[in-house]
Amino acid sequence: MIEPMKKVTLLAGASWEDEILNALRETGIFHIRLPENAGAPDVTIKKDVTVENRLGNNMLLIQEALGLIPQAVKAKPCKGDEDGIVLARELCSKTKEAFSLEAQIQELEKAYEDQKIWGQFDPHDIEQLKDHSIFIRLFKARKKELGQLPADIARVVIHTRGAMAYFAVVTCHEPLCPIPFHEISMPEQSLSHLARMLEQKREALETIQKRILELYGAAPYMARSLNECKALLAYENARNAMVRRGDIIYLQGYCPTCFTGKLKERADIEKWGIVIENPGPEETVPSLVRYSKLTHLFRPVMAFIGVLPGYREYDANGPFLFFFTLFFAMIIGDAGYGVMILAATFFHAKRSAAPHKDLIPLLYLLSLSTMVWGALTGSWFGVEALRNFPLFKAMIIPSMDTFSDTSQPFIIHLCFLIGAVQLSFAHCRRILNTFPHIRFLAETGWFFLIWAIYFIVRVLVLNQPFSPLGYYCLIAALCLIICFGQQKEDGFFKGLARSVVRLPLDIITWIGNLSDLVSYVRLFAVGMSTKEVAVAFNNMAFNIGFDTLPAMFSAVLVLLGGHSVNLLLGAMAILVHGIRLNVLEFSKHLNIEWSGVPYDPFREPEP
Repeated sequence: MIEPMKKVTLLAGASWEDEILNALRETGIFHIRLPENAGAPDVTIKKDVTVENRLGNNMLLIQEALGLIPQAVKAKPCKGDEDGIVLARELCSKTKEAFSLEAQIQELEKAYEDQKIWGQFDPHDIEQLKDHSIFIRLFKARKKELGQLPADIARVVIHTRGAMAYFAVVTCHEPLCPIPFHEISMPEQSLSHLARMLEQKREALETIQKRILELYGAAPYMARSLNECKALLAYENARNAMVRRGDIIYLQGYCPTCFTGKLKERADIEKWGIVIENPGPEETVPSLVRYSKLTHLFRPVMAFIGVLPGYREYDANGPFLFFFTLFFAMIIGDAGYGVMILAATFFHAKRSAAPHKDLIPLLYLLSLSTMVWGALTGSWFGVEALRNFPLFKAMIIPSMDTFSDTSQPFIIHLCFLIGAVQLSFAHCRRILNTFPHIRFLAETGWFFLIWAIYFIVRVLVLNQPFSPLGYYCLIAALCLIICFGQQKEDGFFKGLARSVVRLPLDIITWIGNLSDLVSYVRLFAVGMSTKEVAVAFNNMAFNIGFDTLPAMFSAVLVLLGGHSVNLLLGAMAILVHGIRLNVLEFSKHLNIEWSGVPYDPFREPEP
């Protein structure tokens, strides 16, 4: 559920600015609201943009430095007063310098390898020979082409590599005669000079890399400085939200209803004035989602998506969890894969330092649901022979048998039925939200429209006869939506006229609802593709055979690699399709726009 909020206004003397902020930071329950239309510019406490910019830049610098430190590096604990900002700046600087040196070393190594062909000589000496009318040029050509050189041109073959020859041409006149081979520019540095430069760069890089490794251990100091910057920036933002009216300052914000008593007690102790009221209908109120023990399972998925319902929107975590679990089972669709996920989750949970511990309960639920669905459809790693085991065969529902062609219409029908149930549940919630306003009848019409569309889809996709119940649902939907969809407080007939005018737009919405329901067929399509890919890899392995050791080894590799890839593709399909049906289609019918602002109380930053 979304925690109810109260709008709170705190008033105190103008000289109590720091005392108010320090006390609020200690309580850690007050979400500060930025002032809107506070009045003339001089009524708001002066904003120190320089401090904010400096703190923001320091935070970006530290975050960049922490991003350079590998996760595997074990950092020492903070035992001194070293400045994490200085250390972060040095780490970023040294890292950029190391990258620059590595690029220079690569260029020098390439130049050294290219020049090594010509041996050791000083290009300066070549330049001096020009004063004595001796001109040396460097070329490369195929060995068999060397005979094409004129006889009066002196050449010296310096190096050969495969079919290529690298040679120098010596002439005693200018302008230089054209030679029909690829000419190589004369090096600017000698080979020994390049070697010395390489050695110097490598030594400098080694020194910098040692310092970078030392700075990796300073991560706790950087993290501490980052928290200090966050605390200072939060303090500045809170101070900037205060508004001055003469000798009085006030600060507005929001507090969960369950914490208002605690805030009133603190206000009494600090001698503040306090006003607690309900938020206005147009105010942007922060959302604090309270998870139950069951819906808490779905929290990692919502955190991954990064969406939050608005304060006045419906918290759909419960329905999301139920339908997402069902979608996951249908998309993966194989009991063997469910066993693999269950085993991987079990061994992952046994690790004492296993990351993402909050995912473990959800993965258990998803793996078990996949095993149940796979057992009911008779799919075990896509191997048809496994389904014939007595225990596995006893669990199969014949109309859902994935290896039976006659089961496909039933599964498609089941997908449409699941979609109709989910979307109609959304309209049931909207009926409850609008009751007792007369518009709840229009929401009832949309509920009936979903089921009318369900019967229409059965005709269009499955060639089933149109049910008489569908006629009743369609007539009820049209009457209720047209008669009550635009009703306000200005009379029934004006509302009816607005509905008639809006009818073309409503027709587009009806078509959209048809598309939403049809989109649930993706559960069948993706689940079927998962099964077919598994069968394809199984056939490849069986065609290779298990007669000889090399064949067995190859077949096992095909099975392990193929099923791993298939499971990975299934996981990607969950992200694309399973989440989409909840966050887009279902949420649209619930009228959830995910416009929520997270509840972020003014408090000390977490370490």
